[in-house]
Amino acid sequence: MAVKGLKNVLSNLKKFGSEAAVEIDISTMATARAIERSAKENVTKDLNYLGNSIHSVPIGDSHYKVVVGADYGAYVEFGTG
Repeated sequence: MAVKGLKNVLSNLKKFGSEAAVEIDISTMATARAIERSAKENVTKDLNYLGNSIHSVPIGDSHYKVVVGADYGAYVEFGTG
């Protein structure tokens, strides 16, 4: 998901110093984990491998992504075609 104006917001927040950067990272990490948790809750229990393969990972300063390790994850989410 792309967020419009994110670079501008992060640039302006850097003016507040390192304390703001820490708070931003904590909030961003919490959001990524909430998305991860929600995704895991929405997976049917018979697809336990899929649910266990969902993780949030840091990809940079205050940047996280939620990934799915199961090869068929996109087919479950979006359908086969």
